[in-house]
Amino acid sequence: MDKAGMNQQAATEPKKVFVIPPGPVFRPEHREHSILYAPFAASAMLLSPEKRGLFEAWLTGCGAQGMPGEYENMLKPVRTVKPVFSPLEYNTLSVIAGFNCNFHCSYCYSAGSRSGAEIASEQLEAAIRHLLDAGRSSSRERSIFITGGGEPLLVRRVLFPAIAGARRLAAQNGLSLTVMMMTNGALINDDIARDLLAPGIHPCISFEILEDVQQKQRGHYRQVVAGIDCLLNAGLIPSVSATITPGNAGRQVEMLQQARRRFPAITEFSFDPVVDNSLFPSAVELEAFYTRYLDGFFEARHFARENGLHLFCSLMERFDRLTTRYCRGQLCLTPGGSISICHTIAAPSDTGYEACVYGKADNDRLTFDMEKFTRLMNDDLHAHPECNDCFARWNCGGGCLMVRTRLDKASLDAHCNFTREFTRRFLYDNLVMTVPSGINDLLKEPENNIY
Repeated sequence: MDKAGMNQQAATEPKKVFVIPPGPVFRPEHREHSILYAPFAASAMLLSPEKRGLFEAWLTGCGAQGMPGEYENMLKPVRTVKPVFSPLEYNTLSVIAGFNCNFHCSYCYSAGSRSGAEIASEQLEAAIRHLLDAGRSSSRERSIFITGGGEPLLVRRVLFPAIAGARRLAAQNGLSLTVMMMTNGALINDDIARDLLAPGIHPCISFEILEDVQQKQRGHYRQVVAGIDCLLNAGLIPSVSATITPGNAGRQVEMLQQARRRFPAITEFSFDPVVDNSLFPSAVELEAFYTRYLDGFFEARHFARENGLHLFCSLMERFDRLTTRYCRGQLCLTPGGSISICHTIAAPSDTGYEACVYGKADNDRLTFDMEKFTRLMNDDLHAHPECNDCFARWNCGGGCLMVRTRLDKASLDAHCNFTREFTRRFLYDNLVMTVPSGINDLLKEPENNIY
């Protein structure tokens, strides 16, 4: 292909290389520099103003030259997008054990789903057999994620025997099985800690860390601390997941400092911003919150890096892979036996429930509505024209279904702006973290989890 052809192809095919303008957090020496981001090449670098013009001309097909030769290796694709075409491809089972909860969190997305419904052991066992069918997938790696909606430990009489059975079946079938449980931690005592340890269930504690914030947003601070102590005494080190709200957006470093003092053995943390329209009377206030979250998160990320801690948020996962859809969907088993595409839309009273349910655990097996599943998976970045020119499109994949369901249009626009700003800050932070000078040096993102 000649140079004119290369330029025309760059201008007409779906965008795979982006020039991201500088942001307000750029260092003074980088204020005029842009980020060249090539998600399919898993790379990014800072561009001087002169080189920015050259690349923009190439990307729009207006330049007289083709792609600058010295950047060919940097822009060479090493990743591809692999959509999910069938629920049979899922090697992770999400489980909502029940809708009862012993907490009344101020921002809970599932509070309206409260009921006495619990998962039936036969349905759970059918889903586990499906997951651990060695002939269904070539992968030897399988996982079970026991998530919220209610407090899973209230249904431990069903869960613990089922997970013990899953361990035996995985070993019998030559499979590796990991199991994680999201819990508020307040019910954990020495006996429950041992019961979690025996079948290898890794607990992730939903916990705001700071006592005043926990008491205001979730309550039960002392019970949760005591539960974490029981886990640590049993030799089981949990991870901690905190929801960031206007009440703690500017205190994320303080949260890590407190955790490091009180629970020095815990090193894994996740801080995600709340999704709750009712907390923000206007999109302007939501945008202000997102700015405070970003400032606090990246300050906390630097603290974590300097102190041997690992700080994560869900948007960071988007950089380990490319996608046409925000998430790959889920094989999520709910009380009542339905299979939902999303664990946050799992009860009949949830907005969008009927649209999200594509299967059922019935008659000792799982059945799927393949046509409905395909429609769900086709709700991706190609279905949203506003995504066409967005530099975060291959990481964001058109946005989270739960966010699109819960936010109004103005708030959704604010969320999209937040996603773009997180992408810019994350790339820039990695550049200046990896290379002190930052200028004209390559950043290679991790590829171990890319599919």
